[in-house]
Amino acid sequence: MSALFSRLISWIYRRTASQILTWLLLSAIAGLTSHNLQAANWVPDGSPLVKATWYGLLLGGLLASSRFRGWAVTAYHFMTATLMLGLWGSKVLPPLSQIAQQPFSTTLGLMNIHLFAYLDRAASWFSTLSAGSTVQDNGLFVLLIGLLTWASSAWLTWAVLRRQKALIGLLPAGLLLGVNTYLSGQAVDGLWLFLGCAILLAARTAIIEMYLSWEHRQVDYPSELSWEWSAAALGLGLTIMFAARLSPVFGTPEGWKRLGEYFREVQTRLESTTTRLFGDVTPPPLRPGGSQPTPWSAGPPAELPEMQKIGLPPPQSSSLVMWVKTNDPPPSEPIPGMSFENPGRVPIRYWRGMVFGLYTGAGWEEMDMRSTPTLGCIACTAAPYGVEKEGGELVLGRHLLNQDVQIEALHGTTLFAASIPVQISAGAALQYTGPDETPLAYGPISSYSVQSWVTRTTDVMLRAASSAYPPEIAGTYLQLPANLPQRVRDLARRVVGDAATPFDKAVRIQDFLRQSYPYELNVPPPPNGQDAVDYFLFDSPGGFCSYYSSAMVVMLRSQGVAARVASGYATGSYDFTRQAYRVTAANAHAWVEVYFPGYGWVEFEPTATMERIQYETPAGSASQVNQPLPPRPIPPPPAWQSITLAIAAAAGLVLLFGLAFRLRARPVPSSAHRAEQHYRQMRQLLRWAGLDAVPSTTPNEYLRNYIPILAGYGSLQAVLVQATHLYQQAVYSPHPPSREEINLAQHEARHSWADFGRLFAWRLWQRMRGKRI
Repeated sequence: MSALFSRLISWIYRRTASQILTWLLLSAIAGLTSHNLQAANWVPDGSPLVKATWYGLLLGGLLASSRFRGWAVTAYHFMTATLMLGLWGSKVLPPLSQIAQQPFSTTLGLMNIHLFAYLDRAASWFSTLSAGSTVQDNGLFVLLIGLLTWASSAWLTWAVLRRQKALIGLLPAGLLLGVNTYLSGQAVDGLWLFLGCAILLAARTAIIEMYLSWEHRQVDYPSELSWEWSAAALGLGLTIMFAARLSPVFGTPEGWKRLGEYFREVQTRLESTTTRLFGDVTPPPLRPGGSQPTPWSAGPPAELPEMQKIGLPPPQSSSLVMWVKTNDPPPSEPIPGMSFENPGRVPIRYWRGMVFGLYTGAGWEEMDMRSTPTLGCIACTAAPYGVEKEGGELVLGRHLLNQDVQIEALHGTTLFAASIPVQISAGAALQYTGPDETPLAYGPISSYSVQSWVTRTTDVMLRAASSAYPPEIAGTYLQLPANLPQRVRDLARRVVGDAATPFDKAVRIQDFLRQSYPYELNVPPPPNGQDAVDYFLFDSPGGFCSYYSSAMVVMLRSQGVAARVASGYATGSYDFTRQAYRVTAANAHAWVEVYFPGYGWVEFEPTATMERIQYETPAGSASQVNQPLPPRPIPPPPAWQSITLAIAAAAGLVLLFGLAFRLRARPVPSSAHRAEQHYRQMRQLLRWAGLDAVPSTTPNEYLRNYIPILAGYGSLQAVLVQATHLYQQAVYSPHPPSREEINLAQHEARHSWADFGRLFAWRLWQRMRGKRI
């Protein structure tokens, strides 16, 4: 096995050793270009431009070693680049990990939604341009710049590997790098590195071209020559690069001024260090108040996700915020060395602190909960699942949860409680109303007890809920700004599909967001003037809870479903010693609440990294509530759309396999090799026609023997004479025939088939008569 592996490594090295240095230089140039484009921050998600640079480089290298002509390569690059940039920009292609984790029908449904949403975007580009207006969607910019980037990388590999012309291949890449550096105001260090790599690549290409010429003319040369030339090219490149880099410093007054300022800074730092080491030491001043700690030393404040202006990620600190003890059954305590599932699943809880109802396009405005109607109570004669009796009244879809809260972090008057708080310990303050519609008292305390109505419903109950909203709910929680982009509404309509109830619409939008958008903290904020939800759905590389929750609420409202954003803290981790939930700053979270008449506000979780809230039960069985179930799949697309996607996928696979088959062919032959191959083909055809000769017959002897026989076949005689001349020129002359001469000879050979047919028929007739030629 080791010997086989060694032979494999040796074979790979022999096949690639001559191109390793060239590919390293090409990769360095592509890396500089992609980094320069990414650092420019023209668009929030610059990954399509980076991918276009590398895919263009790799695909260009493959096509350069194939038999494709220049026009075919150009068309193939244009179609492939347009397709791939569209797929990257529209998120049609889900990650491979996501494809492996969900059914194919779900993947197909997601691809269908993203594909037609992207087609709608493309149609809006052309309609906007036709009207003479400015396209506000940066997807068109990504497409055009991505095509330009792809083309420059592909042309670089084509010129270097196919034509051995590095300078003309470097021009588009250098121009793109220079213009982008100038317009984006970046440092010019990347240009000097590009200049050094370009010099080395040009020298490398010139050496390879010279070697090929010498080998073709059978000129002997020392093998060590390449190392000497490479060392000289490296020294020349480094010298030019450093000279260009230092020229702005030593060649301009501004450069000398910066140099003098630098040395003055060094002198100042040196004097300061000397004074500290050898002079009197002045102790640092004491903090105000002596050794007493400031109020902030008790811990960081209790921060929530920023919702007024979406764009800042939630806190990620592990510092303790509060302890919450409830009357929920505790989770099963893990046993060291053993692993088992929790038989009694603990419900998901959210410790809500703020509610947002008015969407501005950039963020949300907080609601004053003291003027908001509460859940309300429904009198019943029985207590089925989800109905709990309290004080002679029954609340549908709720049950009471007791919470003892101890806030450890700095906080203001906003306290936290699950769902709908109805009773609180004396002296505490919550921004909610009691059952009697009177506001509770305010006061910043750190320890309190609260009793809340928390959700306990099933899909059967929520589907049966009325869709007639009270006026105060419809007037507030269906609000959307007038300038909300139409494509947000169109996307919500496609995701909802034929869902008939608000619950099914909420579940479809929730699962669509969870399955389609990656969770990312390092996301650039929305550009000024762009709607935050529109930015997240179409332009952002991902997002966090603020984006997920906002997108779900806006999409639901566009489909006539009342919803709002709530923020606070997620459940936290359970501490078995204290028998309470430990909530940290990293648990700060924003989620969605959907209103169902008769049940009130019900929580939904669209953020991909959070656990999905399960309301679905098999056949509506109450005994299965809160048990883990798989996510509801995205509805399958219409039949004609599925057929269209299947045909497009099959065509793409055929195209890829066809390209792979063509790439298995040998590299493009040289003109000398083509001339030799053309002559051998002519000899083979004439042998089939009876004009055979022993292998030792030279081209001139063969031509002299059969010219008289071919006198009656004018075009065939001329083709043989021309093929013989090109063969002798390719083998014996230091100047091989040109490609144009060979193409002309092959063209004339194809037009001599009539004479060849006559010759073959005559030979067959002579054989039938028993005569030899």
